[in-house]
Amino acid sequence: KGNKFGIINIMDFHGNIELTVFEKMLYELEKMDLEKPLAFKVQVNKDDQFTRIKTLKIMDFDKSKKENIQTKIVEIPKEPISIKINLSHEFDILEKLYSLVRNYQGNRELKLVISSKREDVVIDIQERVNDDIIKELSKFESLEAVA
Repeated sequence: KGNKFGIINIMDFHGNIELTVFEKMLYELEKMDLEKPLAFKVQVNKDDQFTRIKTLKIMDFDKSKKENIQTKIVEIPKEPISIKINLSHEFDILEKLYSLVRNYQGNRELKLVISSKREDVVIDIQERVNDDIIKELSKFESLEAVA
């Protein structure tokens, strides 16, 4: 857009963090006494690849003591685990799968793909599983996990 922005580099003994500050906050920063401690209210978003920090507010340290701060942790669910079953091999495989699902309960969604000669049928399972089930599924020839 062509707007001004700045990068604030905050360092301590543990490392270095860069905050991007856009035009409106730059003007606020110019009015502040930079010889006194400052406080930054930020929003942190983290995924498997990146940690992003968005600057919400800049204030002097004394005003920050009165600031309302909320910590909210939101876990983004992983992709579902799909288990493909070829029913033409073993008919008791559903009982084995049921036992595995009971033993490896977690918070990851599970989909069951029943494969036959005509077509595949996808069923959303109400049970949730953890990642360890993938290793156990590899022990069965008729079960194929796709994470």
